[in-house]
Amino acid sequence: MVSKFQEIRINGWDWSITDPAILEPWFHSWKQFAKKNMVKSSRVRAVFKVENNGAVYYVKYNYPVSLTSRIRSSIVPKSRSEFNSAGLLQEHGIPSIDICGWAKRGSESMLVTREVEHSVSARSYWFSGACADRDLRENFLDSFAGFLRRMISSGFYHPDFHLGNIMFKKDDMSFILVDPYGVEKKKKLLDSQFFRMIRIVGAFRGEISDREAGELLLKARLAKDFKEADEIWYNILRAEADEVEKLWDKRKAQILTGKGKYCRVFKSCLGQGLSIRNSMDGQAMIDNRLLMDEGFDKEYENDRMPEKDAEAVWLKSFKLQFHRLAHRMPLAWIKINDSESILVFSRNMKFSSVKDESVGESLKRCRTAGIKLDLSRKLAESDGRVYLSDYKDIPI
Repeated sequence: MVSKFQEIRINGWDWSITDPAILEPWFHSWKQFAKKNMVKSSRVRAVFKVENNGAVYYVKYNYPVSLTSRIRSSIVPKSRSEFNSAGLLQEHGIPSIDICGWAKRGSESMLVTREVEHSVSARSYWFSGACADRDLRENFLDSFAGFLRRMISSGFYHPDFHLGNIMFKKDDMSFILVDPYGVEKKKKLLDSQFFRMIRIVGAFRGEISDREAGELLLKARLAKDFKEADEIWYNILRAEADEVEKLWDKRKAQILTGKGKYCRVFKSCLGQGLSIRNSMDGQAMIDNRLLMDEGFDKEYENDRMPEKDAEAVWLKSFKLQFHRLAHRMPLAWIKINDSESILVFSRNMKFSSVKDESVGESLKRCRTAGIKLDLSRKLAESDGRVYLSDYKDIPI
């Protein structure tokens, strides 16, 4: 992989790149390009989009802030590490992002990758439609099992292995790893590393049944039979439940302030506090304009209660969602005044995915999430989905 790269120096940046023409014309004024075409950014990293002769590229700019990070990056630039990891994956036949070049200037570094055409984030594809279509979900999960089998059997360890770091190509139903930073080739994965990798299957826990989970694990050759697959699956569910508890205080603050991805918090035109819930694919679950619509009562219902009670139900619902347990979910929270609030619910329980699940399985999932009460009288069913209809008095 390295032999096809050319070494050039531009404006103090040392580049290793397949074709210097890729840098024209954007690199000479890259900061202006970054501001206009920003995809995402943080205090230490930015990703922006550039176009060149009809091709689309993504540039990842790394800017370490702390003294320790700057020293480390000066010696081993993060972009070079990611470049090397991608090359290692490709050498072993693991589909990975096409890296066109990387550069370094002091402690700063850049990485240029070519856009994966006809692709979408695996997470986005799953939650925006595949999980709700039986044929699509079956094909998606079958293909994912093959990708997971190849990744694990090759002995690679990825410390941040999740659906958001994987692209899905709709034309051939294949998966491509797009963030290979930190990937290492191991002679043998430690048990902790193996489990951390296969926990990616837990991302589907809200939409697949225990049977489907077992089939996925078997197809990925991660279990020898359904009994072992079920043990692995519930170990994954317990690990996910522990993670929910570990992160709950942080997530609760994000929910109440609207600073996270879970909901948006703002003032209505009448000055009321308004929280609108987001779906798993990041879309508002109800248009706030509908709250003023004359036909609102036909599809939605209001539950009026003291603000303290509304906040408790609102937060419990989000915690159930993090555990990926189906329940009667409030779509919006309207704060009328300091003492009165309204929670908005859909009159008809609708789910964004299909899932064949028994009452027993639903209760087992709840117990795994840490809910020890007898919930049999609090369950209901809609379109074949079992869900919690009442959870106000459930300690979660």
